[in-house]
Amino acid sequence: MPDDVSSRGFAARSTTEGRSPVDSTPETPAVERAPVDSTPEETPVVERAPVDSTPETPVVERAQRDETPGETPVVERAQRDETPEETPVVERAQRDETPDVSGRLVLIAGATSASGLAAARALTSAGARVIAVGRDAERLEALAAALRQAQGPGGQGPGGHGPQGPGGPEVSTEVCDLTDEAAVSALAERVHAEHGPVDGVLHLVGGWRGGGGLAGQSDADFRFLERTLTALRHVSRAFDEDLRASTAGRLAVVSSTAVARPLAGGAGYAAVKAATEAWTRAVAQGFAKAARDAGEPLRAASVVFRVTSLAGLEERLAEAFTGLWGQPAADVNDTVIDLTRS
Repeated sequence: MPDDVSSRGFAARSTTEGRSPVDSTPETPAVERAPVDSTPEETPVVERAPVDSTPETPVVERAQRDETPGETPVVERAQRDETPEETPVVERAQRDETPDVSGRLVLIAGATSASGLAAARALTSAGARVIAVGRDAERLEALAAALRQAQGPGGQGPGGHGPQGPGGPEVSTEVCDLTDEAAVSALAERVHAEHGPVDGVLHLVGGWRGGGGLAGQSDADFRFLERTLTALRHVSRAFDEDLRASTAGRLAVVSSTAVARPLAGGAGYAAVKAATEAWTRAVAQGFAKAARDAGEPLRAASVVFRVTSLAGLEERLAEAFTGLWGQPAADVNDTVIDLTRS
């Protein structure tokens, strides 16, 4: 290839050098001819491009020119359309949620445990109204007495259900078998009639049975453990509309770290807790879908708290649950919070 190029260059030089001075006059060299021939009738390609490009504006220039006020670019439209009448969803969510639980009506399912007492105490101290639900009337009365003692002198709540400081929060108690669907429906009717819709549900119905490896996972033990899931199903359905309609609805359950690492001796327990988490996350999806379909910001949240054992974590659980009202629903909905981590 280099040899061909050299030969062509040599031939071109020979032709030019061989012409006479007379012959070179009518045949102007190519380099000199370009300015003469580049008249408006036949503009050279390089020079003609700016002239011909007028009816066909380059894409970049067209995009800038076509983005007239009548067709504002998407980014600019989004910024301009976010007027005070249509505040961005995230900002609306933060604005709509009050920073605390004061004045909220919260139902504690399975309230007669140490965790129930801690939660009721934290909620009422923050100004919430609490409905403590359990199967044992005597244990519910003991809970109410403990709260009265913790709160100091105070009056009775409406109907004599529980303690209430002068003009302050109240605790009402309700006896109910939460595994009985009809009983839970009746409970919801009483709560609505006496107190109105609820803003929060803390599900503490639980228990443990197991051991003996996989062979030790009996049907009787599983039926016992399954009651906790049944209670959650009943309660969450009975108050789902309340939570979705609330300006800051919250539902939380207590699960186990065994879901992440189940053992043969606790297979039944881990299976029920896994189902509990799945149900709770389904509630979260329902909250999100309802808000999206209505074109409104998300205001309700469904949360899973995980523990290895609640013993010693009662206060932390109470604080974490009460603190859910201080966070936008979008930040906590469909989350799993491990309380064993400091």
